[in-house]
Amino acid sequence: MKAIYMCDEVDVSVAIRIGLPMEPTLFALVHELKHHWADQELVRAGYVTCGDYNQNELVEKGAEVFAAEFIYPVAEFSDDIKSLGDGKWDVDKIIRFKREVCRAKVSYTFVRKRLERLGLVSRDQFDGVKFQKREEEIYGTPLYKQRWFRDRRRARTS
Repeated sequence: MKAIYMCDEVDVSVAIRIGLPMEPTLFALVHELKHHWADQELVRAGYVTCGDYNQNELVEKGAEVFAAEFIYPVAEFSDDIKSLGDGKWDVDKIIRFKREVCRAKVSYTFVRKRLERLGLVSRDQFDGVKFQKREEEIYGTPLYKQRWFRDRRRARTS
């Protein structure tokens, strides 16, 4: 579980799992925002309960679609992928898209799922692919992951 929306007659709260990267944190917050805007009364009445995805599948999928469209609308995404031309989508093309073209803070999972929904890649085409590892092979290790940088940050917080 990445996040949870809770409310009763008086209070409303959102809890987010500590340590999530920026992209899933953003997605989770907007997902919970949908619950706040559209599902608050259902939650208060007990019709939607935490942790029972199967029972709440429609509500949860609605929140996922809302978050995806809020963060990076399909029309914008479609316009952006055109800049890479037609042709086959492979791991390196997805990485290039996310690094050089993408205008939103989204994860590789987001990009892959959006490409699936647009019919540009198959559902299992990238199973097991470690996009971030491949990204580092192409572009190098990000500054914040380099040992000297981590050591320097630790020294400042000590």
